[in-house]
Amino acid sequence: MMVSHEEQGLRLMERLDRPDKHWKYSTNDLVTRSKWDAYQAVYADMLAKTSTDAAPWHVIPADRKWYARLAVTELLTQALAAMELTWPRVRWQVETQKRKLAATMTPETLAEAEVNAAEKVPEVREEIAEHRDAVTEVIELAEGDDAEPGKSGTGPSEKKDADRTKPKKKSGKKSGKGKKAGNRKSGKKKG
Repeated sequence: MMVSHEEQGLRLMERLDRPDKHWKYSTNDLVTRSKWDAYQAVYADMLAKTSTDAAPWHVIPADRKWYARLAVTELLTQALAAMELTWPRVRWQVETQKRKLAATMTPETLAEAEVNAAEKVPEVREEIAEHRDAVTEVIELAEGDDAEPGKSGTGPSEKKDADRTKPKKKSGKKSGKGKKAGNRKSGKKKG
């Protein structure tokens, strides 16, 4: 994450102005600040020589914290989606283990487990399908972008405007699709 020279000055001045931020200030901050141009040249050289397709560097503009957090979230989301992660495969047979476990349960408890499975398994399958669809969508969006936000000093063309303006506050309404969002804290007792 990179702040501009101007933003760095503002943040350092705030540390001097506010007693609760004095602890963040170091007299070495001014020594380092006086070498701004040299540091920027070294950063640019290092990024140019070490960023690869397999292990890219991403320069995140950080003058506005909300924007930096949004950019990092987007980059992480794209990277994780591109990994196409799945649940690990087990080395045992589910039905065999269910039979063995059922043999240790009372008929009442086994009946309760069957009711729970009948309710929960379809929900889980639906959530897995929704997750798979969301991952596919993120991958498609990432592949459709002409440039990756923040990669090697480049960013979205709207970066200058976005960096100066905070996002609009969302209304108090919760968003989400179908049952999934509403059931997270539904108050239902498990078990």
